[in-house]
Amino acid sequence: QRSGFELKLDEFIQNATIALKLKQQEHAMYTDAAAAMRQANNAEALEHIARFNAKAKEVRRLFAAAEGKAYNAQQEQERIEALEALREGNSALYDSLMELEMMEVDQFRNALDEFERAYNGMYTASLEATTNTFVEMRSLAEAWKEEALELASEKHEQFVSESLNDSDAMPEEVKQVLNDKEGMINALTGAHEARIGFLDATEDAVKADEKKAYDQIVDGLREGEYRRNRERVNEISNLVHGVNKDMLEELQAALDAEDTR
Repeated sequence: QRSGFELKLDEFIQNATIALKLKQQEHAMYTDAAAAMRQANNAEALEHIARFNAKAKEVRRLFAAAEGKAYNAQQEQERIEALEALREGNSALYDSLMELEMMEVDQFRNALDEFERAYNGMYTASLEATTNTFVEMRSLAEAWKEEALELASEKHEQFVSESLNDSDAMPEEVKQVLNDKEGMINALTGAHEARIGFLDATEDAVKADEKKAYDQIVDGLREGEYRRNRERVNEISNLVHGVNKDMLEELQAALDAEDTR
């Protein structure tokens, strides 16, 4: 039974190692897919920003060309219209970037839900395998205890029937053990209970580690996506309502200065 116990433990470790590799592969597949989606979305966002920056550059060039020159009503009207178009472009940039971000949020939510379903299936299978393995190991331990108790009883009966009692080759300590049937039973029962307690504690620890790893990965991905979304929204707001707004106000101030001349 001891060899069966050890074989069962070896089998559990081998299967757990295989399951861990499969979970790592699933995680890597999601990470790679998420990186590809993010790269594509970032490229599209940069295209929107580049188009706006190109328009802004044209407008700034138009304003720069008017600096130091005599007032021209037609050219001023052109600058007013160009500035208004740039304001509209900035609003459109915000809408485009936010729409792209919301689309990315949906993409990642769907991808993460799919990953979590697959990973949860592996997690549940691992818990079931752990439960089944330790049930079998406790059964083996119980069988070993019964065999040990039966053997102890047999040796005690042989001893008290004097078939072993007169053996000069038997150490006195062994004779004392064989003569104390209750002591042998208590010792074997105590050893069995200690073994069962060890198996229970080990099973709980294995399952706790499994849950901890699951929570770290799944919750970590969701928390990471939440932080990424918050950071991206802040980046969009800082660009549109900060950097670009400051530029628009600077151009408006240039127009206002012309009106006071």
